[in-house]
Amino acid sequence: MRGVEGQISLAKGIVTFRNVRGFYGESRFTDIDGSYVLAPTEKGKLDLQLRGDVDLAELKEQVKAGLFSARAAKIASSLQDLAGRSKIDFALKRSADAALQFDGKIALENVRVRYDDHSFSDVQGDVTFTPNEIKTDKLRAHRARDGALLGVVQYQDPAQLCRQFGFAKRPGDGSPSAAAASRTQRQYQDR
Repeated sequence: MRGVEGQISLAKGIVTFRNVRGFYGESRFTDIDGSYVLAPTEKGKLDLQLRGDVDLAELKEQVKAGLFSARAAKIASSLQDLAGRSKIDFALKRSADAALQFDGKIALENVRVRYDDHSFSDVQGDVTFTPNEIKTDKLRAHRARDGALLGVVQYQDPAQLCRQFGFAKRPGDGSPSAAAASRTQRQYQDR
């Protein structure tokens, strides 16, 4: 980090962050608040609220490296391209000796993403997420194939977005269905 400002204190084995601002790589964090426990009784407990403007390519690489969870790393690894900037509002929590939990909101504007054979540019809209789900009320993007713009895609129903990209769940395991992914690929190839 560079250009760090704000209040960081240590008392009774707890590091507290208040109104911390700074830069990490190409990302700018405008407000970081929270605490991290160093005391032996709850060592590793984290409660952090983070707001800022991030470089999505950098964020993708950090998530791929396992910063959040194995599931998030798998999703990030499946994206061949992610570029642009986004405003974020994250909450990170971890109990002592437990996995990191997160939820948040990303405001996308002029983002580029490529997943499998699907390429989108000028992606706009808000996406909320938790370790178990990704939701959007309205997402808008230009879809391209072989350099030609095919049109504007709008999603208002998160289930529609998931079905479109083959994220249908198999009963009991929560993983993408290969059959649904194959159907989605055929739909795009047939157009």
